[in-house]
Amino acid sequence: MTQFIGIPFKPKGRSYDGVDCWGLVWLFARDILNIKLPSYSDRYLNAEDQKEISTLIKSSIRDPIWTPIGWGSERFGDFVLMRILGDPWHVGVVVGGKQMLHIMKGINSCLERYTLSIWRRRIINFYRHEELL
Repeated sequence: MTQFIGIPFKPKGRSYDGVDCWGLVWLFARDILNIKLPSYSDRYLNAEDQKEISTLIKSSIRDPIWTPIGWGSERFGDFVLMRILGDPWHVGVVVGGKQMLHIMKGINSCLERYTLSIWRRRIINFYRHEELL
């Protein structure tokens, strides 16, 4: 799993050379969970397009392949949806020990505890893909 730490931020990136937050989740799902997720890189202009990304995320989580998972039931491979500036706009993946793998503009991909106040107050919910149920 160390191959996912330190990947640089790259808008619409979908490789180990660079990813945005969905790109990191997409790469992790493909290489670790063996789940094929849509890339979505053609569905928004850039990683700062908050309105477009938020709309895309809202429509995606309504898909029946995603099951909402409450706090305390999350586990390895669940996705964590967070709000930034009030909108669902950021995703990460639970890797265990109350840690998530995520990336944001200005930082390389990293592990961070989602129980930290900066993240805990932003979490909307955890979601489990149907292939992990």
